[in-house]
Amino acid sequence: MNVMMKVNYTGCSMKQAALARAKKVDFILAMGGGPVTDCCKIVAAQAVTDIQALADFVKEMGLPSTFTEMGFTDKNVLEEVADTCNLTAGCCRKLSRKEVFEILEKCR
Repeated sequence: MNVMMKVNYTGCSMKQAALARAKKVDFILAMGGGPVTDCCKIVAAQAVTDIQALADFVKEMGLPSTFTEMGFTDKNVLEEVADTCNLTAGCCRKLSRKEVFEILEKCR
């Protein structure tokens, strides 16, 4: 029996991927345009990839997963990284340097 999951919004989440994995979803149907389709791709990829297993492996190996764990505690380093990023338009819109910096700050 084939199981289908409909996605008609762009709120990609690991919760959706977990649901798709638990229900053994065979098909994910995008009910909308580009961003919805992109979200479905992300959910599908997460559904077949155990992200938590990777996170656990990284931790078990003692590898850093944040800038702080890599020794980058100076905010100026993150600003330099944001300033030197190659910014290209993604599926929705091009990010500004400020937005890239904000994302990097969340990775501290």
